[in-house]
Amino acid sequence: MIKLKRGQHFFTVKGLADFFNVPNDFIRSRIAKLKKIGFLSIHSTNHFSIATVLNYDKYQGRVDVKPNHFPNHSPTTPQPLPNHLHPPKEYNKNNKNKEKYARARASGVVSGDPQQIINQTIAHLNRKVGADFKPDIYVTQSLIIDRINEGATLDDFKAVIDKKYSQWCDDARMSGNLRPVTLFAADKFEGYLQEARRNGNKPKPARKLQGIELMGLGLDVLTKFGEDKFTEFCDYNNLTQNDIDSIRHRAGNRSP
Repeated sequence: MIKLKRGQHFFTVKGLADFFNVPNDFIRSRIAKLKKIGFLSIHSTNHFSIATVLNYDKYQGRVDVKPNHFPNHSPTTPQPLPNHLHPPKEYNKNNKNKEKYARARASGVVSGDPQQIINQTIAHLNRKVGADFKPDIYVTQSLIIDRINEGATLDDFKAVIDKKYSQWCDDARMSGNLRPVTLFAADKFEGYLQEARRNGNKPKPARKLQGIELMGLGLDVLTKFGEDKFTEFCDYNNLTQNDIDSIRHRAGNRSP
């Protein structure tokens, strides 16, 4: 049993956070602000805290009720906080993304439902990396719609996915970054996109043959296309005279 005085209320940070559907840190920051401006004093225990509204009678205009007229109270569900402690709209996740969608359509950067871009982007990523990322996860939606509001298109998202996949797919450490939270992050996406635009149309340089592979190809050129093509081949690959003599020797042994 907790005996509360007039202007007091018991609470837990987690209880208030769950009640208002906001992070624990949001509750702590608002309580700290009210303490700083002299609105509350807080007494904390191992299990709960008691908030005392300073100058409570002044705010309520009731000075005729004595503290001992209040009954004992057992812990109950936290009651609503004053208006200045209500969670801001940005903590309502559904409303936040709806507002982003509306801004995207109003700005003209995207027409129709941005969710289609999200769905197609995540589908492309899943096909590429063999994953099963969900397009309806709040963080994923928020990242993509933020990039859309910055002007990104579906082709931009695909280009970033393709570019980073080509770089990271065979790297055991980096392949773990083939995920929405990394690819579409505000501080990374633009850099990835510019990299994809710079290099997207450039073919990868052909691997230069060496050693046995080079000698085997030279032998095929000599036996199938003759001396002229073989000479061009030797000049292009900077073959030494020893390599040329070795290939000619093998070609002579191959002849019927």
